[in-house]
Amino acid sequence: MLVNAVPPRQSVEVLGAEMAVAAADGRLAYYLDQPVLAETLTATAPHPFFVMDASTVPEDGVVPTASQYAGWRYLLEVNRRAVALATIVVDEEGNHRYGGIGIGPAVSAIVFAIHAADELLRSTSEDFTIAALEFYAVHTVLLQVVNRDRSKRAFLPLGLTTSLNPARLYSPAQIRLELRRMASRPTPEPSDGEPVGG
Repeated sequence: MLVNAVPPRQSVEVLGAEMAVAAADGRLAYYLDQPVLAETLTATAPHPFFVMDASTVPEDGVVPTASQYAGWRYLLEVNRRAVALATIVVDEEGNHRYGGIGIGPAVSAIVFAIHAADELLRSTSEDFTIAALEFYAVHTVLLQVVNRDRSKRAFLPLGLTTSLNPARLYSPAQIRLELRRMASRPTPEPSDGEPVGG
């Protein structure tokens, strides 16, 4: 079963302060394209996120380290409906600051992945928490599910940006192979005089 990870107090305080100001000055209503009162907004599904390099995944699998830790993400709900994904980033000195808000496909992808993970883990008696692992070079974000003692972990891809099945849990070994395969693909470079983009 999935349970919420416990974010640092500073992360929660930064999020609360930013959302209160954004609700009061109208930015939140603008971002979400609907009127929002601070008291109708709930931050749910807190999870850390890590920025990783697919080409350097070690043999023992995908295990995020402290140096790859980048902050926390929260689903924002209005009247129990997920409407946005808020990011609190952490700098090298451990300071937390507001990193922005995402709407649209990013929200749908994380909601789908959380529901899929919860369903796939339904038969287990252990509690699992989630984390997001971002691999910018291969345009892939994974939702990691891990048990309390970190002895069991599995991964779901977020969204449909890769050939990975978004409704399947991948083992550490399977996801390592997939990430290495993606990282080894040649990146096409435009030649002189060839248009860039579409």
